[in-house]
Amino acid sequence: MTYWVEKNPPPPSPRALKLADELENSMQPAASGGGCKNTQGLGVCISWAQSTSRLNSDFYVNSFSGVSSSGTARLYINYKGTNYYQYTVLTDHFGKYPTAQFTTSGSGVGYTLVDTFNQNGSSIGGGTSPYQYFP
Repeated sequence: MTYWVEKNPPPPSPRALKLADELENSMQPAASGGGCKNTQGLGVCISWAQSTSRLNSDFYVNSFSGVSSSGTARLYINYKGTNYYQYTVLTDHFGKYPTAQFTTSGSGVGYTLVDTFNQNGSSIGGGTSPYQYFP
């Protein structure tokens, strides 16, 4: 599997930010949250490990509906309201893509944001995980 980290990645696309906005407006606080959410061919996931105080984010390509088999995806971890770019990957197979980790401090909330692009670099979709609350 090939993935890379761009030196100066752009912010998430307007389409991805709209998805994130919809998530923020629809979710109510939960005791812990996390898990996966299926959106536009993706399963976007997040969890928090108390032993390491890290958010763990990844995604799965479940279908090529909203995902290009010759495109790319960018993964961001939203931590306390800020999107932190993690990596870019070719979306060339079904299944799991790399896990990104983000160290947390104190209490807060986070979620995974995945932005998908076709082979020409045009935004075509994406998705968000459920919220992950941590102490």
